[in-house]
Amino acid sequence: MLLCEVPTCPPAAGSPKQPLRLRRLEARVPSQLFSFSSSSDLWSSDLWSSDLWSSDLWSSDLWSQLVLAILSPGLHNICVEAPLRVGDRRVRYLQYALLALAIVVWLATLPYVYRMVMIIWWGLRANRRSLGGDYAAALRAYDKGLKHLSTHVGLLYGKGVALRRLGRDDEALACYREVIEHHPRHYRSHYNIGMILRDRGDLGQAEREFLRAVEIQPNYVKAHANLAILYDKLGARDKAIEHYAKYLLFGGNDPLMRSRARQLGAKEEK
Repeated sequence: MLLCEVPTCPPAAGSPKQPLRLRRLEARVPSQLFSFSSSSDLWSSDLWSSDLWSSDLWSSDLWSQLVLAILSPGLHNICVEAPLRVGDRRVRYLQYALLALAIVVWLATLPYVYRMVMIIWWGLRANRRSLGGDYAAALRAYDKGLKHLSTHVGLLYGKGVALRRLGRDDEALACYREVIEHHPRHYRSHYNIGMILRDRGDLGQAEREFLRAVEIQPNYVKAHANLAILYDKLGARDKAIEHYAKYLLFGGNDPLMRSRARQLGAKEEK
């Protein structure tokens, strides 16, 4: 085995320093490997002594350092350091891509978030005004909320209630019908339409709206009460008793209604 000669003396001034990998190797490998100056010294008896080939010397850890010492720094960079740097770049590019995607999604959803915040804000203000009896202010708040989403069912229904309280029944009726157009199973809108039609004397249409309300929500006490009163006025005793009984069943507690139910013989159904 022919080994290249490696100087053991310190480098002269101005000459390049010995590679750090070789200096570390010299600290572990016996000096015989680095002390020969000619090919004859390579085959000297001291070089091939038993100590040189001891198991501690040729351990796997030493072999790995010998390989690292022999391999050129460029090869080591290609095999070990370059993939790490490429991997780091890929991770960094992936992070940048995810950040860009998050920014795009945030910018895309920002108008929707703003719109929902405004709807909630004006809806809460309108509800507070309605509870305080200021239906004109509530109506203005509902209108401002509907500017952000004109088909919002809650705002449309609240606006209809405010208009009904202000005596603007035609506009209230239009609001309730628009609610049903977007949400056909909104039983409260059916009930309120029935109330407006009942007050106008259109009992047939009112009956259909009340029946639709109890069809969607069978335990809606107000609709059963108005159906009972409506059938009682029309002389439909059996139907009136039926809805009086359902009124009692679902917890109706108006004294006049309960008294009329007893007069007609309506009993709470079990």
